[in-house]
Amino acid sequence: MKKFISTIFLVVALFIGITACSLPGEDSDVVIFTQTGCPHCEHALTYINTVKKDFPTLTVTEYNIRENEQNHQLFVKYVQKYLPKATQIGTPLIISKGKVFMGWNSETQQSFSDHLTQLKSD
Repeated sequence: MKKFISTIFLVVALFIGITACSLPGEDSDVVIFTQTGCPHCEHALTYINTVKKDFPTLTVTEYNIRENEQNHQLFVKYVQKYLPKATQIGTPLIISKGKVFMGWNSETQQSFSDHLTQLKSD
């Protein structure tokens, strides 16, 4: 009986721990952190909005880190979780199913596009 109760306690504690580790937005397919006035952010958002036509079920959550302090604090939490050893961080920061894309250029766009294609085929 003690083992059963201990096992139940462990499972409940584990579930609470896993739930507590989840960040707002993580249930989206794509989380993107942007800043007002960032041209790279604008290009990334334009691209994402364009490809949404090919991926109609794609869920995207955007957080503008200059919009309010809560978005900035959430950005810090995502960086701590997904880029704990990063020495340089910036926007746009895109997290999709555990994959991280930072900045925006033709290489990042291609990597992100390949990632979305892989998501679609899964």
